[in-house]
Amino acid sequence: MEEKNLSYREDCPGLEDYRFYMEASRVGKISCLADVHIHRCLSGDGVSNGSLREFTAERARLFNGIRCDWLRMSGVRLSKQEECLLGQLLPEDRLPVWNRQEREQLTNLFSEIRSQLVAGGFAAIWELDEILFSILNH
Repeated sequence: MEEKNLSYREDCPGLEDYRFYMEASRVGKISCLADVHIHRCLSGDGVSNGSLREFTAERARLFNGIRCDWLRMSGVRLSKQEECLLGQLLPEDRLPVWNRQEREQLTNLFSEIRSQLVAGGFAAIWELDEILFSILNH
């Protein structure tokens, strides 16, 4: 971690883990788990819960910024409009119910991301297709 200058950053309210793993994926291999088990504290007193309430707009901007940084690192180039659309249609805390136009916009955005990843030699395209399909059909 020291050699690669990896550490938790305090400028990401409640997104420290997310930011750390995204940055770590740039310098090493990150594995996917077959099954993900998440335990979330529902007491309302945790840092993540507090930052969701206190820094809602800032946290949404940071979350999408981290995600877009990772996409750029992966070779995906989106316009600022597309990056904003990604943030609007795929917020951190939930998958919304999209209307027909939003679903079409998201489908087109996913298609663009997928095309750029394939052109760049992305190896896990089957897994990506599964993820995108599950998001669009939640």
